[in-house]
Amino acid sequence: MNQTFEFISGQLNETLKLQLGTDNKMVTIGRLKKLDGTLAQESINKLLLSVVNISLEENARFSDSRMGFATQGKVSTQPVMQMNVYMLAAANYEDELEGLKMLRLVIQYFQANSFFDQKTNPALPEEIQKITLEACNLSLQDVESVWKVMGSNAVPSMLYKLRIHMVNDSAFPDIIPDLTGESPKKTN
Repeated sequence: MNQTFEFISGQLNETLKLQLGTDNKMVTIGRLKKLDGTLAQESINKLLLSVVNISLEENARFSDSRMGFATQGKVSTQPVMQMNVYMLAAANYEDELEGLKMLRLVIQYFQANSFFDQKTNPALPEEIQKITLEACNLSLQDVESVWKVMGSNAVPSMLYKLRIHMVNDSAFPDIIPDLTGESPKKTN
């Protein structure tokens, strides 16, 4: 998932730099406050992308399991893992009007770029098949809950649901014993 955030952040950052005619980094990944509760200085006057929640895609839960059938000590698994990542795009600017302007640019960017795949975006890491983005409308109570979780005061922001389809080439190869008594073989 780190690759997804690096890709999204990089694409958004390059677009904003071109639009605004600047070489400055406009987007950062992180939080408004550090874990110790102090303000993260690197987040001031920046657009901030933060993970709010991660979940498995409900419709894909069983098709993405690592269960399969063993054949000669190898397991056949489903190749794609589908995750939902809730991402908060927050405009942390000292000048609130500037923050609103930057958030408007983010909303416009994601409205125009709500789908990424290998065919249309060769810079997408090869482990990621596709990413779709969807804006989430929150009630005032939900907004308050999000900012409590973030441990910070609210700034202009928008919550997005990212559906990420990743190739399941696990870094942890399964070793399944062969029922014939031969030595186990790695599946990767």
